[in-house]
This record gives sequence, C-alpha cells and structure tokens, in this order.
Amino acid sequence: MRYPSLAQGAALALLLAAGPALASGSRFLPADQGDAACRTRSCFVPQPASEVTDSVTLSAPRSGWQISVPHDWTQQMVDDPEGGTARFTSPDGELAMGVSTLQLPEEMDLAEVIPMVEENMEWGTAPHETKPATIHGVSGEMRSYVWQSEGTWMVGYAFYARSGPHLHVVWAVLPERAVLGRSQQVFAIMQTYQSTFRMAAPSPTPAPLPGPAASPEPAPPAGTGLGLAVLSTGPAPGDNVALLRPDTAEINAVGQVIGTDRSGVIEIALIYQESGYEVGAHRAALSEIGPGGVIEITLAVTRPDNGWPEGVYRVVVRHDADELGSRMFAVKGAAQ
Repeated sequence: MRYPSLAQGAALALLLAAGPALASGSRFLPADQGDAACRTRSCFVPQPASEVTDSVTLSAPRSGWQISVPHDWTQQMVDDPEGGTARFTSPDGELAMGVSTLQLPEEMDLAEVIPMVEENMEWGTAPHETKPATIHGVSGEMRSYVWQSEGTWMVGYAFYARSGPHLHVVWAVLPERAVLGRSQQVFAIMQTYQSTFRMAAPSPTPAPLPGPAASPEPAPPAGTGLGLAVLSTGPAPGDNVALLRPDTAEINAVGQVIGTDRSGVIEIALIYQESGYEVGAHRAALSEIGPGGVIEITLAVTRPDNGWPEGVYRVVVRHDADELGSRMFAVKGAAQ
C-alpha cells in the first residue's frame, strides 16, 4: 500500500528544516556518481566521537524525542507528532542538524517508508552508504547522501527510526569541504538522540503542588566535594516562584554550587515529573570552569509552541552521578 501524502509530508518537513541546502534546484547524486566529490571516506557514515559536554538537552514531549546540542547553536522547534521538525544550526551557519517527526500507520515499516521519503526528496533510491544503527535502544538505519547545490557539493546524514507510532529522522546537512573536520561532531550529537515515547505514560500518582517558598532539597553529596548553596527557578534568571502558567515565555533556573573540585561534569536539568523525561538540561565540564569557591550553572528553556504541559516540574543539579539538590514547581492555569 502506498501513502503518497504521508511521504510527501515527511519530505516537506525535512525540506523546510534543512533550508536552502535542500532546495528543489539541487542535483542529488547516487553513490556511484557521488564519489567524484568524495575521494576520501569523508562522505561515509561518521565514526564514534567523544561526548557533547557543554550542551543543552532539548525535548519534544508530543513528538517523543530529546537530543543534546551545543548551547550556542540556534534552535527552531515545532513539536507536532504528525509533522513537526526541529532545526539546530552552528554559530557559523555551516552545519545544520535536526529531528523531523511523522506519525506512521501501524502496518508501515522502515523498509517501505524510507524509499518513499527519499523519492519525494529527490534523493533517489541509492544513498551513498547505508548501515544499521541503534541509538539509546532505538534501532533503525543510518544513511549518507551526496549532492550538488548551486555548484557546492553537499553531504547529508540521516538516522531513520520508528519509535512507537512515530517516524523519527535525525539528520545533518553540511558542505562536503567541512565534513572531514565536523563529521565526528555530527555523530556525537546524533548519539544523544533518545526516544521518550516509552516514558510518556502519565504518572499514576502525581506529586502534590509545592509551597511558594520551597527551599532546595539537598541530597547527600556522596563521593563529591561540591555542595548546592542556592537554586532558583522562575520566568527570569534569579526569580524564584512555585507556580508558573502554561504561556510563560521561558523557564530559567540558576544553581550556585560551592566547592573547588574541577573534575567531572556539572549539570542542571528540568524534569517533567508527570512522565520523568528531561525537558532541558545544561551540562559543562568542570575542567573548563575557572578556579574559585563558587560555580554558577544556568538553564533557560523556551516555551514550546503549544505551551507548557500542566503538572509538576523538578529542577535538579548533579555532579556526575551525584545529585546535589533539587527544587519543584508547578505549571497550572489556562494560557492566554
């Protein structure tokens, strides 16, 4: 059975997200012709790389995914399980990555949907390379593509995976000249993708709303020389409130940690208690933070296009695996 409108919708989401590099005037090449632009292995599926440390974790609760990208990249997100997409762009504009989502019929598998997406994207049926891949327990296919756009050779990577009722396409687009220097960064970011579909069931016993002046709930700092002194959350940095509205433009969290230890990673994360998934996080290597007795770590998460889901949220500060403390707040009330 063919699903032309479905495949065209997926292709359109990818086309709009990837921008001018995937314009209709581009000339896409199958593997045997693409080698002319890739005389090295630079256009093949990238190899493993180190973690993305100074990053922000972004979540699309309705589309069922989360991913971590460098904190200084620009972000554009539409959280729509029937055709949403997110685009993340490096500061120099050279590398664009993203996640596109489509709701699939139950009887449709990857072997049928991937060629349909490629056909509608004018990628043809012969990618430069195809490999099976698994990222955080989600199995799929990793493919690379080579084409020419306005005289410039381009390379694209795409991880196709089915997660519950959704097709997730984690993709990257960059000029071929930049691949040797950036393909490992592409792979490192792709490896942070996680499906949140399995965690999306509401909690049977939601936590009670916190009081307006709740103070941090310190956890025993087992194995760490750091301690949480201050943790605030609110619509602006430094604000400290217990109740926010679904239309709050941004949730800001600021943690001040006391200690001189500069080993490992410090992290501040926003968690939606109703399901347990991370809405956003900021991680930084302590070795890159200057000396001193106080470490400040901040997080700013922009409101989803359809508003913050109501319920209880928790902000937590961690040093590696050790939780230093947390604070809870709630989102309640109709958006205006």
